[in-house]
Amino acid sequence: MACEKDVTYQHKIIVIPGDGIGAEVMNEAEKMFQSLNLPIQRDYVDWGIQHYLKTGKVVPIDYIDQVKQYDAILLGSLGDPRTLPDYVTLEPLIQMRQQLDQFLCLRPAKHFPGIPTPLKKCEIDVLVVRENSEGEYSNIGGIFKSGTPEEFAIESAVHSRRGLERVIRYAFEASRKRRNHVTLATKSNAMKFGMVLWDSVFEAIAMEYPDVTAEKYYMDALSAEIVKNPSKFDVIVGSNLFCDIISDLTVTVAGSMGIAPSANINPERTFPSLFEPVHGSALDIAGKGICDPIGTMRASSMMLEFLGYSEESVLIEEAIQSSILQKITTIDIGGTKTTIEVGDFIANYIRSKKSSTSSSMTRSSKQRKQ
Repeated sequence: MACEKDVTYQHKIIVIPGDGIGAEVMNEAEKMFQSLNLPIQRDYVDWGIQHYLKTGKVVPIDYIDQVKQYDAILLGSLGDPRTLPDYVTLEPLIQMRQQLDQFLCLRPAKHFPGIPTPLKKCEIDVLVVRENSEGEYSNIGGIFKSGTPEEFAIESAVHSRRGLERVIRYAFEASRKRRNHVTLATKSNAMKFGMVLWDSVFEAIAMEYPDVTAEKYYMDALSAEIVKNPSKFDVIVGSNLFCDIISDLTVTVAGSMGIAPSANINPERTFPSLFEPVHGSALDIAGKGICDPIGTMRASSMMLEFLGYSEESVLIEEAIQSSILQKITTIDIGGTKTTIEVGDFIANYIRSKKSSTSSSMTRSSKQRKQ
């Protein structure tokens, strides 16, 4: 358990550092939390490959009941295919999305000035809104006649009207707070059932938002257009698989997977939401001290915004932008600093800003008394 001094806790979060670089980036996020000194209890667990090696299970049998006791879940990364296939290690994440009704996945992609990108000119500020609890990741199907020449697999996708309506409507509402433009990622020219339903629901909901520009792109054409003209997109909405792919593309165009956050949201707050960086466990750089902690810090920022700490969320983003402009960054975004050096800079920036704000408030109070 990570505790702040002289604090009465208002929120509880469960922290899962996980595998690979997960522990490294979470260490830096913990420094950041300590500098913020918020009334948030943070309980750390060893779920992932370490838990599997000790118990034969990636997570405890009652892990769903355990996480229900918290206001939010903060994850570093999961997976080490040298020990266990990813489809086994990541299964608890999919189960949490479904059983905790985290039907909404938000993945923002924004280019920060000072970060090199694959494109000569990159102006991208996109919010990818992904259906997160059904679709292509519904775990319906199987492998039949395994090990024989006649072996075959069936993988079915589930697209419900209710599931589509709530995520598409969220996308339109989100666009009203941005640039009033929503794009649907579809493939209804080839997938004539599920994707046709997506098109139909999208068109119906678009009628409710005459102030928002609505357009559809086939998935392949959308991918090409994001590379050619990323600035034209505002909010992109689509299925579990399509927006999983699109969100990786948008954050790569923006500069690096290492700086991208993700939020798996239960908007009704009936169960906890989960926040994580987009990057995986990155086993090739684990332990080298060069992984980028910014993605985890931005995921933490999204979590704080969700929990009601808007000022602190903004302060984290400000600290990150300062580190980028001063080139206190890791190698993935053109820097030479270590993971710890980046984390120290951001934590110290936050601590300094909070201290100066506190001093200003004290001076103002004294002046009023005089």
